[in-house]
Amino acid sequence: MGPSPLKLYDITEFLHDVVLERLTFHKQPETVALHSPCSNIHMGLQAKLKAIAETCVEKVVIPDRIACCGWVGDKGFTYPELNASALGDLKGALPDECQSGYSTSRTCKIGLSLHSGRYYRSIVYLVDRCSEAKTG
Repeated sequence: MGPSPLKLYDITEFLHDVVLERLTFHKQPETVALHSPCSNIHMGLQAKLKAIAETCVEKVVIPDRIACCGWVGDKGFTYPELNASALGDLKGALPDECQSGYSTSRTCKIGLSLHSGRYYRSIVYLVDRCSEAKTG
């Protein structure tokens, strides 16, 4: 039996490699925060995630010293101090004009929102807000 014709994608890879070319983008004059979850880092997808965000907005901020959100899968629910420690510098690392953030991990977004004072949502929402289907 040969390889399966079915290709599985991470959402970052799917948006970047399949979806972007099928949309027309209207770059928004805003600054957003971006967080690559550990899974993206392990798969080498940080550049693709950043490219997606940069297609949507004028300025993308990736805070220094925030490599991991500290949620550790679902451990942040029972050990919130892990998340608090990992993201202690996040709020101060974001410029005032940055009012929202994006990521691809639900649990990361919980902690990022809690410790940044900004609402983090899926990168899919940013793509949807800044694009429309190509016609013709």
